[in-house]
Amino acid sequence: MIEVRILRDAAEADAFRIATFPSFRHWLDFDPGWPAPIAVGTRMGGEMSGLALATPCDDGTADLLSVYCVPDRRRRGLAAALLEQLESECRARGLSALKGTYMTGQPATQAFEGLLAHRGFAPPELRMLVVRATLSSIAPAPWIQPRRLPSGYEIVPWVSLSPALRGELATSHSADPWIAPDLVPFDFEEGIDPVTSTALLVKGNVRGWCLNHAVGGVLRYTCAFVHPRLQRLGRVLWLYRAAVERMPGAGFDTGMWTIPVWHCGHANFAREHMAPYAVFFGETRGFRKALA
Repeated sequence: MIEVRILRDAAEADAFRIATFPSFRHWLDFDPGWPAPIAVGTRMGGEMSGLALATPCDDGTADLLSVYCVPDRRRRGLAAALLEQLESECRARGLSALKGTYMTGQPATQAFEGLLAHRGFAPPELRMLVVRATLSSIAPAPWIQPRRLPSGYEIVPWVSLSPALRGELATSHSADPWIAPDLVPFDFEEGIDPVTSTALLVKGNVRGWCLNHAVGGVLRYTCAFVHPRLQRLGRVLWLYRAAVERMPGAGFDTGMWTIPVWHCGHANFAREHMAPYAVFFGETRGFRKALA
């Protein structure tokens, strides 16, 4: 017998905690200080068999965080039943759409995409390229080989920037906007790795940066950008090279680059010059379904 039900509190959800990623399990605490998650659990024969978990967003939509079924209970329609019930609950809460992102190249990618199609989601859209490389895999890459900086260029730790340098950067962009809206460094400073996160100084002013974060023991290259005048010269590679050189001292052996596909030049470089040295090369894709 299959039972599918909405989970309303932490006690009821406790048996389902293992059915989502560790980083999402705190939602099943039903902390009153946070929005209540949309959690749907299923049991077969009285035993926990799967979980679909989503969270409400400020824009009136919901983010689907995970859908999981116990391996020996798969191919019985459980995932579709979980998602159907979760969609129904989202509608009952007045949420207008269910959306989310996922990474390709995983064992369950094909099954998940089939589930989305079965439930009538719009075709997934490519968002980012994901490159994961180890220090040993990337070592032969020509673009990572040590090179001397020309006169007038200097790479310094981001955390060492003075208020004057930070102010000049903000003023420069305000006077003649040149920073990509999704790569403004001040938006990514929280929790950066202080050893590998750097700034590129050109004649004493900040004209590039590479801000990185530790994620599960991996160094994520979160925000890298250089002034448009420097992009055709490949100056962002100097920042990547500097970060890779600093990785051992910061305790990292693996790095992960996430590259938005709308930054076409960077994405093309990743496909052609980074992928051959990667231990993983995949994509993140976004999905959405209107619930009205």
